[in-house]
Order: sequence, then structure tokens, then C-alpha cells
Amino acid sequence: MSSRNSKVDIVIFFRDTNLKDVVSEILKNLKEKVAKDLGKPELERFEVHEKLPEKSQKIILITDDPRVCEHYKKDFERILFFVEKSIPSSLIDHLIDYPVSGIFSKKNFMTEYEEKGKFEARVKEIIRDLLEDEIEEKEIRKSIDWKYSAEDRGKKFVSLFLDPAMEKTVENIRYIIRQLRIIYEKLKLVEILKERKKIMNQWEKSGDQKWKSLIEFSNFEKYFEQNYRIVPSVLIEGPTGSGKTLLAELIARSIYENIKIDKVEFSDFYSKISILNLGNLVETELFGSAEGSFTDSKDYPGEFLSYSGGVVFLDEIGELPPETQAKLLLYLDNLKVRPLGRTEQFFAPTIIIAATNKDLEHEITKGTFRTDLYRRFLFRIKLPSLNERKEDFRLLISFVLSTSPYNTGNVRYISMRAIKKLEKHNFTGNFRELEEILSNALIKASIADRDIILEKDLDI
Repeated sequence: MSSRNSKVDIVIFFRDTNLKDVVSEILKNLKEKVAKDLGKPELERFEVHEKLPEKSQKIILITDDPRVCEHYKKDFERILFFVEKSIPSSLIDHLIDYPVSGIFSKKNFMTEYEEKGKFEARVKEIIRDLLEDEIEEKEIRKSIDWKYSAEDRGKKFVSLFLDPAMEKTVENIRYIIRQLRIIYEKLKLVEILKERKKIMNQWEKSGDQKWKSLIEFSNFEKYFEQNYRIVPSVLIEGPTGSGKTLLAELIARSIYENIKIDKVEFSDFYSKISILNLGNLVETELFGSAEGSFTDSKDYPGEFLSYSGGVVFLDEIGELPPETQAKLLLYLDNLKVRPLGRTEQFFAPTIIIAATNKDLEHEITKGTFRTDLYRRFLFRIKLPSLNERKEDFRLLISFVLSTSPYNTGNVRYISMRAIKKLEKHNFTGNFRELEEILSNALIKASIADRDIILEKDLDI
């Protein structure tokens, strides 16, 4: 629809002819006011009709007859309804399925100037709302097209953290990634990953030979020791929702995309563990267990063995129990695990990325976190809150929208008005709050069959 043809059509149906005359006069006077107040008369205008126009996309119905609503309910964007005195409950039930945007008393309307003013203001507000949608959709060329390819996201991931407040952090991230790539290649962890993948693909079919195959896999340790001994770990600290999980995955992806392993998916390379959700099972989940080691236990290799040669992300590491902290420290020293119920130790080198929203130095003074474990994290990254990172907002928005599970592929854009509204918002929930707001907006835009997120889609 071109801007010259953009308009709202108002259709009036009245049984009460006196009421019809008064409403018609108000609408006639209002037409000039709307054009003047909104400042764009060539775009923002309306026409009044006594029957449905043949072609129109935005129609307001003003009536005192509920039968009209029933007959034409699919044709109207908004309905303003007049009742005799008050609103009977039966009428409320009748109108609940219709887009009623205002109900007025005939008696008050015909006798009180104030009621006429309320009606005029409501009509004006509805017209503005309907035409704002039209204007905002026309900003599509100014909006962000966030359909990045997976490869582009991998290459540009550091730019997600580019802003003045993050300058030192960004340089630190770049340095860490360079070092991890160098170490990964020196250790030839890719060879360990390939061999581990072969073994794990046959794990369930191996029967009594399951653990024997892992003992043979441990022979890689001799070769490993000749090249390098220490696998550095990364600690990401920051407030809840600041993007720690996102950054961990992006670091892992940067290593994964650098080595280009054929027939190895990212899901085979990277594992994410939430310590807070595991409770008493955290040790078994990380280090594995043998069948019969506890009630209903089965042979399970654990995450470190299952992702040898890859990356394991430990979220909420500040919640790790003291006894498991000791076992993790031992693992970081020798890169071996001893599953519960087994006497052997198995070689299982992984790169560990951990994250926490706690102040671990404070936890150390309280005696709830080990000093030696904290020091074993060679690389540390501190993330600021989202409100301190407004300069990289648009890149963060692009990333969220392009990776959201709520995006079915139909919604491609977000309007500048929506972006500006997000930039002004105080994100107490940090990055996670941004994700929730944009996910809801995606759903609304999809339901409305639009390819753009508008300002009205944002629940803020």
C-alpha cells in the first residue's frame, strides 16, 4: 500500500438516528484535527462510510447494534459500541470475542460534553495506533536484517562484545581464543576427539567390553604427554543473565570452526552442564559411574570421558559441593577420571569453561570455594551487566533473533522504533531478560503474519 492510499475507514451503523447525526458531526470535525495534529495529512487520514467499503485494510466500526458486530466481526480492526445506560453482563459476554476498544453510554454521550470529548479522544487514539503500524512497517528498509549465516556468526562472535565499556574484556577474549586454538592444535586434541567419537558410538553395543575400550583409549596419554601437559581452563564471571552461557558457546565455536573436523557435529564437540540442576548427581554426571555402584546405577562414562578432545561448559560452578571441588581439582591436574564403582583411572582431556554469578573471591573467604581450584582457571573473563553494554545492543539483538527457537523463519526484521525502545529499557534481568522479551515479540509477529517486529510487540 502506498503512502497516499494509507488511511483508516470508519463505518457507522446506528439504529438511533439522533445518535448517528451527533457522531457524524464529531467525526467530520475530527478529520481536520487528526490531519493537523499528526502532521502528515497525506498519510494519516480517515474516511467515514455508512456501509462497508469494497477495499480496505483498516476499518473501525462505530455502532449501537450488536447484530452488526456478529455479522461483520471479521471485517473490523476496532469496534466502538454504544449502550443505553450501563453495560449489561449479557452484552459483555456477547462482545467478548470482538475487538471492542470502547463502550459508551448513549445517555451520557447525548447530554454531557465531557463524554463527547472522551469519544473523540478514543477515536483519535485508535486512528493513530492503526496508522502507526503502517508507518512502522514502512521503516523496514531502515531496520536490521539479522539473518546471519552460521559461518558469519562464528566469524563475528567477538563483535557481540564490542563497546567502550568492554574494550579490555574484548582484547582478553581475543587473547584467550588465540591461546586455546594454539594449545588445541599442539595437543592434537582433534585426534583424541576422533578416536573418542568412534568408541562412544559403539558404547552401548560393547557390553562387558565398554570399560576395556576406554582403557585402550587411555593409551593416547603417552603421546599427549610428549607434546604438552596442561590444558588451560576458562572462568567467566558476571551477573545473572549477562551472557556467560552465550560467550562460553561462542568461545567453543571459535575453536570448533578453526579445526574443521569432518563428520563431527558441534554437539559432539561441546557439552553444557548446569551444576545447580544436578544436585547430588553432579559427581556422577561429570566423572561417570559403573553399573551397581549405587541403586539403579548403570555404566555411564560421564561428561569428561564422553567429550574428550572437546569442550565442557560447567555453568554455576560456584554451586559445586566441596567434595566435588576436590575431585575437579584432581582432574585438572592429571586429566584423568575414576568413575564411581571403578578402580581404574581413564584419560579424558577436555577444555573446561566454567561460569558463575557469584563473587568467588568472597566465597573463598567464607570457606565455600577452594583457593587452589580458583587459581587453576588460567584464563578469566569478567562480563559487565547489559545496561553497561548499550553500544553493542544491536549486535546482541541480531544474535538473539537469528538463533531463537521461536523464529520459524518468517520474521526477518526488527523496526528502528522497537530497537530504540529496547535501548532505553533498564534491563535488570540482563541478557536473559532481552532474550525473553525478543522471544515473545517473535511469537506476536508470527501470529500477526508479519515479517517485522514492531514496537507494540515488545512487552516493556
